[in-house]
Amino acid sequence: MSRISVVRACALASHRTSLVVFCLVLSALLAWSSTASAGLVFNTVRLDANVRSGGGSGGTAGVEKHFTDDDFPPVNNQPITFHGLPAVAPNPPAPLQAAVNLRMKLDEVGSAPLGGEIFSLSTLFISSATGVLFNNSLDNLIDLPVEFETSLYLSDLPSGQKLSFAGIRYEPPVPVETPSFISISDNRGSADDPINVLVKFSKDDLVSPVGNLLKVLFYWETMETPLIPEPATGTLLLIALVGLTGIRRHR
Repeated sequence: MSRISVVRACALASHRTSLVVFCLVLSALLAWSSTASAGLVFNTVRLDANVRSGGGSGGTAGVEKHFTDDDFPPVNNQPITFHGLPAVAPNPPAPLQAAVNLRMKLDEVGSAPLGGEIFSLSTLFISSATGVLFNNSLDNLIDLPVEFETSLYLSDLPSGQKLSFAGIRYEPPVPVETPSFISISDNRGSADDPINVLVKFSKDDLVSPVGNLLKVLFYWETMETPLIPEPATGTLLLIALVGLTGIRRHR
């Protein structure tokens, strides 16, 4: 149900007392239905690996780069459907090997525990059809050689709410671990105000050579935030205030 239909329904209510209750109930239902159908959408995804010849300690260094700015999902149906995370130029210099194209899949688990609380959980699978994510050994001279960065938002984010991440974890290993470095921007997490997440992995986080699968787990929730009401929301509040004023005058 859209906010416009809520406003029209409120306008048709005849009794002022019923009007106030009616608007509040429908507004709550609207917020609940939006959250229930919401899911993470990734604007951009970047995965870079600093690599080096000689098993990670040689004289030639480079970066295996992967990037996409196609919104992901929308395509995530069963059976498993992957979204491309292509290798991008420039390739590492010789004798290092070129980066390989990767692929992604998003799994919306529903909910999962973290730190004794329950949060929504979305797992991003990054894999390779060639058997390895990176074609070269990670650079032993860099403390955090692998960077994962994404700009993302929550679809159908209710008005007056913001997206909040309770934690970001990764696999393998199992059980899940916390990356060595996590940075999360303080944006609202809507389509017009996405959140930037930067994760860096140390050479101890990821075993080199890295296998063909990396899972990034996003534990999230929505929370209230002081925002200027959208026009439809403001109309609902105005109707409710008018109803309350009318009730007081007739007492």
